[in-house]
Amino acid sequence: MPNKRKQYRHPVELESAEITPLASVDAHMGEEPVRVVNISIGGLALVFEKQKEFNPGDVIELSLSIRDRAFPIQVEIKANRGLRYSCQFVEISPACENALEAFMGPKTIGESFVLNEKLSDNAEALSLVKGAKKYRAFVGKDESVAFVWLDEQLFLKRLFVSSNTKVLEWTSDLGLRTGVFEEASPDEPRYHSSVDEMLKLYFADIVMSWMPGEAGMQFTKQLLNIETKELQCAGLFIPVE
Repeated sequence: MPNKRKQYRHPVELESAEITPLASVDAHMGEEPVRVVNISIGGLALVFEKQKEFNPGDVIELSLSIRDRAFPIQVEIKANRGLRYSCQFVEISPACENALEAFMGPKTIGESFVLNEKLSDNAEALSLVKGAKKYRAFVGKDESVAFVWLDEQLFLKRLFVSSNTKVLEWTSDLGLRTGVFEEASPDEPRYHSSVDEMLKLYFADIVMSWMPGEAGMQFTKQLLNIETKELQCAGLFIPVE
């Protein structure tokens, strides 16, 4: 069973994950499909099509698919309400645990972002974006960072997010770009000639976990739409006064 010290604070709710279709998770018990409605490194919540005679403490075997890769697992029933059962992992393979951590990774990075007041008080950084009136710097786990420039009406001028050498940038002039930091130029990312779809999904998970809720999801959908030219951010990066 995964080390409890590595369990993440919140499970990922999969009911609203249509924006990241490659991050799909489902399960089967034998031939019967079972809906996974949330998942964490320590367990998951399942919804069966029909009522089961399971009781708390029962251990059942399932096939868990993470991004189309199936793993045999054992879970212990902890509680149930109707057709929904909360379960804890009992036995999962190292390969399944690695797949879970890779799936959860960007979500926990977004969840870890916090405003850094000292870095945000930077007139030089603010001046880098023409028309920007407000600048905010956020810092997360594993040296991940996000920098935000807004105009007077709290419309986004530029967003720069970096995580594990990966880069996502949106500007009101150029729209969405993805890139990577390379050893040859560690201070300046190399941007792709077109948006990398896998990186776009990776950063979708980060941004939605950073700004959970309907407002954050709508912002993420607009951010990742290459047609978007204007983004209103009132209440997201700066509280509405």
